[in-house]
Parts: sequence; structure tokens; C-alpha cells
Amino acid sequence: MEIEFKSDNNSGQGLIEYGAILALIAAVIILVLNLTGVSIRDLYCRVIASLGVEGVCETAYCQDDFNDLNNWSLRYDRSWDVVDGKLCNTKDGETQIYNLCSQEVMPENYAVNLNNVVLDEGWGYGIFYNLQGTDPVEGYAFQYDPGYGSGAFVVRRWVNGWEVNPPIARKSVDMEWYDVEHDLRLEINGSQVKAYLDGEFITEFEDDSFTGGSAGLRTWDSTRVCLDSFSIDPLY
Repeated sequence: MEIEFKSDNNSGQGLIEYGAILALIAAVIILVLNLTGVSIRDLYCRVIASLGVEGVCETAYCQDDFNDLNNWSLRYDRSWDVVDGKLCNTKDGETQIYNLCSQEVMPENYAVNLNNVVLDEGWGYGIFYNLQGTDPVEGYAFQYDPGYGSGAFVVRRWVNGWEVNPPIARKSVDMEWYDVEHDLRLEINGSQVKAYLDGEFITEFEDDSFTGGSAGLRTWDSTRVCLDSFSIDPLY
């Protein structure tokens, strides 16, 4: 007796089609989450934490809740200080403060987070990123700038200690700029940058003048600003 084996090609083809559909659905979900400001890594970490797994996502490059200024270098003496557990600028005019942790080891892909930032008065503050040096400053500044027109987010290169005009990018926004807590996040992926305010996507831009480097903060004119925490995370 001969036994004849028949291959089920339709079944195999069906599995491939199901796989392709699932991959497409996953890609759409990831795209939607990115556009709405939801970090895939943060979502993954929440799921892992809910399952009781510890230590997997404790991988922030740098984290500071401001007990002191040991993790920072000031360009101008006492221009920033810790006030009631917050980092605050304490003088008028140009002030700059650089994160020492970020100068030690930083990849080209990372995210900078400022939490519970409140601008009380003045013309704004900026996040330095991809700094190649601090004396003089070389890199970029992403600026929360209510003094730019009717209020905008502005990005400028810094070359040889001076900001360069015109801006690389600017995004006018109609919002409450003062006396409101905001979370600001920059996602730096090589030459591509995305910005989020309170988890909502603001703008994106691209420039390859500087890649990799450290981070810091700046203010100008009569600005008074404070923030609760600063962190730099891996960008997956």
C-alpha cells in the first residue's frame, strides 16, 4: 500500500498572509503612537512593570531631580540654583548650564525630557542638544520662545559661541506660555528631531551640522523659569 502525502499550500500561504497583515497592523499602531507623542519605549516599560518585571527599563543615560548642582556646569557664576527642589535660573541676561552626565557618554539617538517646567516671566528658555563643545558653544538650541512673534518654538545652530540666524526651524503656536506647567521632550534621531509638548507632537525638522554630543539649558533677557526634573533616555 502506498501512502500519498499532500502538501497544504493554501494553509502555508494563509499563514504568510496573516503574518503580513499583523506586521502591517503593528506598523500602523507604531506610527499612530509616534504621531500622538506616545513613546514606544515608555509603553513597553509600563507593560513590563505591570507584569512585575524589574530592572529592564532602568536605563536612562542621565537623570536629575535637583537635590544639588553636582551634575551641572555653569557658564556664568550662580546663574542657576536649586530652589525648593527645582532647578531655576537666578539672574537676568544670557545664562547657560551644561549637563555633565551627558558629556560622558551619549549616542546619536536619545531623548531629552524636561518635566513640570514653568516660565514665570521673560522671553523664554532653550534646550541645548548635540553640543560639540561649551567653550565656545557649538551645537543646537531648541527654544521655548514666547517672545518670537506671537509665540513660537524655534531651533537655531550655535557656532563659535553665537546663535546663527535665520533659525533652522520655527513653529508658531497659540497657547498659554506663562505660569503653566509643561513637559517638553526632544527626540534626537541622528539628524532628525521631533518635539513634543505635554505628550503632543509639536514639530519635526532635520539638520546634519552636528550629530551626537551633550545637552544643557539656556535663558536670555529677563526670563525666570524653573523645572522639576531633567532626564536623557535611550531612543528606541
